[in-house]
Amino acid sequence: TAFVLLRNGKIFYRSPTQEYEFDTPYQLADTEISDGYGVFSEPEDALLYSVRDIRPGDVLVMASDGLFDNLQEYEIEQIVSEKMAQGAGAESIARELMERARAHSLDPNYVSPWAQEKGQSESGFIGGTLRKIGIKAVFGDGYRGGKPDDISVVAGIAQYLIPGTDLFLPI
Repeated sequence: TAFVLLRNGKIFYRSPTQEYEFDTPYQLADTEISDGYGVFSEPEDALLYSVRDIRPGDVLVMASDGLFDNLQEYEIEQIVSEKMAQGAGAESIARELMERARAHSLDPNYVSPWAQEKGQSESGFIGGTLRKIGIKAVFGDGYRGGKPDDISVVAGIAQYLIPGTDLFLPI
């Protein structure tokens, strides 16, 4: 789970991913009805962010790991740029991001960000030890495939609010 702020079609800021370790994101669940499997978080465990440099036309995309595990950053930029050029709204941007991530998640040949990170994290203790003593080792070269997962996306487009009114200036 993370967010990106895009300005002029490029990622201007990306929050850190909220996870305990690779492939273990924060999870909110009702532990009384869950099967007890997994690592659960409380709402107060979430990281708080304040982004002060937001300008009209900036696009904020907040999403679960299902998006960021299956879309490369350049694809997020491409989709947002195309949708903004078409004059599409935030809902259309969020839907297209979700649909592309879903398609990639089911593609066994797509080299997803998740597969790339998995290839680097499969090293475990031995790989970590080698890195500490200065030996570069590549583990899991050749991982492919998306990561089937829940995909939640919310997008917003910053606008100017005319002071003293409920009206927004067009971008």
